[in-house]
Amino acid sequence: MIEWTTEEEAANLKRLLSQVENKAKFAQDFKIPGGASMLSQHQSGHRPINLEAASAYAKGLQVSLFEISPRLVRLLSDLPPLMPGDDPTVQKHRRALRLYPVISSAQAAAVGEGSALPHLGDALDVEFGRGNVSAGSFFLQLEDDSMAPEFRAGDRVLIDPQVKPQPGDCVVAASSGQRALFRKYRLRGGDAHGTQVFELVPLNPDHPVLRSDELALSVTGTMQELRRRFWRR
Repeated sequence: MIEWTTEEEAANLKRLLSQVENKAKFAQDFKIPGGASMLSQHQSGHRPINLEAASAYAKGLQVSLFEISPRLVRLLSDLPPLMPGDDPTVQKHRRALRLYPVISSAQAAAVGEGSALPHLGDALDVEFGRGNVSAGSFFLQLEDDSMAPEFRAGDRVLIDPQVKPQPGDCVVAASSGQRALFRKYRLRGGDAHGTQVFELVPLNPDHPVLRSDELALSVTGTMQELRRRFWRR
């Protein structure tokens, strides 16, 4: 199970509270221990969030305790049975979920060149999901219409850097110094030196097809999941 640093936990809480207009009233209404002053210290990272406060935040923000603090969920999961008659071999409170950073194409290009994933506080957003992909996986937020109509700007795709792409897969790839591209992967055979040549193919014909024997292209990872949000106007 993922566990954040105090700074990451604080950054996530600050993100969740960004939609709360009156934080002093929120602290009062949902009985945050220590009131608005402690709320400020929690979201700045000066004080770690305790279980009582995390429960109050989860109730007030209408999210799960896991979305406030995986650290506290892990501690609860490691406890003996909470109620008489509970089977100690059944871990009722453990959730096989992870938190993934949602990053931009510029951040994904840096990852493709060997940089570490951005900290959660530096990501565009976070997404929760099952932990069945590699540790370096992330969500890329799409920024253009190059893969329309199947993919739209604003969609988020889960990318696993450890999955080797097969022809027809959708991948994230980049050329040195450029923003990462989300495209369909297509093989074109070997070049004169025996190196495998691939193409990055947009689904929208208004965007160009790119070839690895013409540009210095490298694949960062392969898509595993698509998430789309439908916004009310």
